[in-house]
Amino acid sequence: MSDSFGKVWRLPRGAAALEPWLADARLAPSQPSGFGANGIALDGAGHLYVSTNSDGRLLRIAVGADGAAGAVEEIAVTPALAAPDGLRALDARTLLVAEHGGRLTKIVVDGTSARAEALASDLKGPTSLAVVDGQAWVTEGQLGVLFGLVQGGPSLPFTLRRIALR
Repeated sequence: MSDSFGKVWRLPRGAAALEPWLADARLAPSQPSGFGANGIALDGAGHLYVSTNSDGRLLRIAVGADGAAGAVEEIAVTPALAAPDGLRALDARTLLVAEHGGRLTKIVVDGTSARAEALASDLKGPTSLAVVDGQAWVTEGQLGVLFGLVQGGPSLPFTLRRIALR
């Protein structure tokens, strides 16, 4: 589980409570009113990816054979991410991210850099997503309304959008 103030937590097998798995300054927001670690996804190849909301960072964390956190690398994404939230791995090099600014974005990682491509750019504050049968199902959380960043009330009803993956 990601913690927007600088940690990733885990629930050890047989335990009744979460414990910190990794604390790293890059997981924390760079400003007091911001949010850090948010989106989180395992790539199936020994890495955990975490996006930070306010700063738009993408971090790759090595997962040791014993499950312990290893090296943390920042991935330079072009174009930069804008308020990334929900994150899912399609495979070891390809991620999907819901960006609060209204986009569902595909990210292809190559070493410590990545290329981002918007698959949809008309979403209303997307917050999370699931992938089923070649389709991304994206929740439109409209958090900008909740936090007063968007004027007026929410656009009702809240929706779940289906987006075909290319």
